[in-house]
Order: sequence, then C-alpha cells, then structure tokens
Amino acid sequence: MDSKGHEAKRNEIKTLMIREALKFYKPLDCAKRSEVNAWSDLICEDAEQPEENTDAESAVELECLKYLQDSADSIAGLTAYPTVKSMSVKLNTPLPSSAPAERLFSYAGMVLRPKRSSLSDELFEQLVLLKLNFKPPINYSNFVSLK
Repeated sequence: MDSKGHEAKRNEIKTLMIREALKFYKPLDCAKRSEVNAWSDLICEDAEQPEENTDAESAVELECLKYLQDSADSIAGLTAYPTVKSMSVKLNTPLPSSAPAERLFSYAGMVLRPKRSSLSDELFEQLVLLKLNFKPPINYSNFVSLK
C-alpha cells in the first residue's frame, strides 16, 4: 500500500473512532474537566456546557486526536481521556464465561444436521441467529387471574 493509501486508511479509522466515541460522550462540568486533564481549558473557556451538537463533536474529536497522539500505552493513560476510556471499557471487555459461545455452537449443531448439509454459509448463519434470538410468544391463558 502506498503512503497516500495508508494515510487515507488512517484518516478513515480516525473518523470511525470519533463517530463511535460520540456515542459514549458524557459532558462533564468544567470544574471536573480541569481535574481530569490539562487541555480541558481549551474546551471550557466559558463556564457553560456545550449545548450544540457541534460543540460535543469538536470536544470528542479533540479528545480522540489527543489520545491518538499520546505515547502512553498503559491502561492508566486512559484516565486523561474519559470518553475514550468509557468506549474502551465497553468495547474491549471480554465475556466472563464461555457459556454464550457454547450455546451458539449448540444451536449451530441443532441447525446443521445431515439432511441440511448443503446449506449456504449465509443461510446457515441466518438460521442459527434466528434460532438463538427466537423468543416464543407468552401464552397468557396459562396464568391464573388474581381477581
């Protein structure tokens, strides 16, 4: 990949990161922001919260760009970037057990039987997800009335 293509890919990844970080943005009051990081003075020039969406977008963009330029590679380095930290915790948290993965393989075994061995990959995936996500309707006639 040439340098222009590499730079275009980096910019695309930055844009995707900023777009995802906007979902996790929680505005802090200026006093707390100044405790969190030193560059917050650029955001909090006056004591008002950002009310327009463009203010939130620019705050998130500034935080993401500062994070990407930071050379710290420890998890403690994320404390200076609250939006990036909340995004990282939400998206990088592993599942505590293997039960969901085992359940998925169990459902896949129910779907892929010898008579269904010629299913396409796409149809197989759709059938497994349908089996996994199907919730039967509740039959309220089985419940006893408390009248």
